[in-house]
Amino acid sequence: MNKIIKNNKTLIKESGIYFVGKVVPGLLLFFSIPLIIRLYGEEVYGEYSLIVTALLMLNTLLTGWINQSFMRFSTAKKDPVYFQQSMLRLLLVCNFIILLVGDVVLIILEYSWSRILLFDIFLISLSLFSFSSTVSQTKFKVVRTVIADTIRVGTFIACILLLYVFINRSMNFAIISLLISGVCGYMLGSIFLKGNIIRLSELIRLFKSKLSKVELKEVVQYGAPIAFWMVAANLLNLSDRYIIKHYIDFQAVGEYSAVYDTFSKLMTFTFGPILLALQPRVIKLFNEGAESKSYKLIKQIVLLELTAFFVALIVVFQLKEFIISDFLELENPYLQSLVIPIFIGAFLWTISLLIQKPLELRKKTMLMMWAVIIALAANVIGNIVFIPKYGIIAAAYTTIVGSFLYLIVILLLQARTKGVQNSMNEPVPKNRKS
Repeated sequence: MNKIIKNNKTLIKESGIYFVGKVVPGLLLFFSIPLIIRLYGEEVYGEYSLIVTALLMLNTLLTGWINQSFMRFSTAKKDPVYFQQSMLRLLLVCNFIILLVGDVVLIILEYSWSRILLFDIFLISLSLFSFSSTVSQTKFKVVRTVIADTIRVGTFIACILLLYVFINRSMNFAIISLLISGVCGYMLGSIFLKGNIIRLSELIRLFKSKLSKVELKEVVQYGAPIAFWMVAANLLNLSDRYIIKHYIDFQAVGEYSAVYDTFSKLMTFTFGPILLALQPRVIKLFNEGAESKSYKLIKQIVLLELTAFFVALIVVFQLKEFIISDFLELENPYLQSLVIPIFIGAFLWTISLLIQKPLELRKKTMLMMWAVIIALAANVIGNIVFIPKYGIIAAAYTTIVGSFLYLIVILLLQARTKGVQNSMNEPVPKNRKS
């Protein structure tokens, strides 16, 4: 273990910076869950969770694949600045097309114009922030990235409190105020990362940048499966909320979401910094031809995370009553039974994001997409069958099943593709004379 740490001092240092930088936003997000519940109740949190989940999935389909494609190919480009501008242009065009289609659907569903406009602004601000963060991360601007995230989360919490105290405390205004708070956070974070993005001259320059047909084909072939992978991955982790709402009610969604989001944010807070530091580094190594070094680095970090998980599992088991009763202030002691299965499922998903990296590096994103579809199908079927019989505890255990199945399929695909690659690299034996 000491040898692993010694050989990766730079990575550990960057992970440490990300971790320290994530302390403030991580804790704020961690405490935002009980804050929203105390201000507005479980039912509002449940409804807000479903709306934000839908917006996040739409954004993932819109631009998540663009962010991943930028990170994968930017360090291999001769003119990375032009490539960055071209990818941002592609992101804005995709936003415009999807929002246009989405607005038509919302009008048909008789949503108010104010809600539609708010949804549009939320998606655009989220897209700009996520892309700006990806660019900063790819350029190894660790400190700047974490400061921007702190600004985003701090603004989100401050706006929630200000809108609640000074403007309107009504339940009808609750969802709107939470969404406005999110928009303010994303916009301020984006301006900090790239202030000139809001200038007209910068927008004109962006639309002069254009990917070549070869580059666009490369990005789409790599990114399109990732877009569907991201949507399916979000559904794998979040579809249970919609099924709970269908069979039970918004309060059950709020209680389940509060526990799930607590540990999801805990995983992001604990292991996210490692992934943030690792991803651009292994991609850079791979693009420079040091494939074996990038794979070795991934294996070492997986070992570190497994060690940390077993320590954390013991701590979480001891604190589960405190988390439910005191931290979240949920009155139902039955919810304590959700803690360990949700924690295990969340970790299995987190570790699978590391283990799948070799497939990403080898551009086998289509295999990743089919793997997550298989896991999603098993998860949804399990939820539909067992939630009506056993309640929200069933969703906690199907989280484990879905994440574990995805991990197993990924490992099998890794072994298969590695075997095929090795066979292709074997020298062809020369014909010997009889």
